[in-house]
Amino acid sequence: MDKVELEPRNLFEHRQTLDTHFHREMERGLNEAGYETYKVKVSREVKGVKRDVTWYEVKDVPYELMRELSPRSRKIREAAKDDTGEERNKVSIKTRDKKNAEHTLEFCHQEWVGRAAVHGFTLEK
Repeated sequence: MDKVELEPRNLFEHRQTLDTHFHREMERGLNEAGYETYKVKVSREVKGVKRDVTWYEVKDVPYELMRELSPRSRKIREAAKDDTGEERNKVSIKTRDKKNAEHTLEFCHQEWVGRAAVHGFTLEK
């Protein structure tokens, strides 16, 4: 098999395409697992340039549960001085917590299931 080298510049240039592919594959996998998804599209203006941001969410997942299980974006937005990708990248590195070796997949799964149950969301729903 040939060795493939990833050039960071090429990845950055194709980021939007890669992001789109990732989100489509994530949506497909969720749908195949029996979850219904829907597309969210938001327009943002950054430094005078309008950009559309799109992602998929799982139907019937309570908003408060999504916020509780996704604190990273909010933490970055609150810490960033301005809403530019460069600033958010800097802040994301500075505010990243160290990985906890005790947090195995099993541990995390139990934690997530417990938090979801508090919001009335179960694997059966």
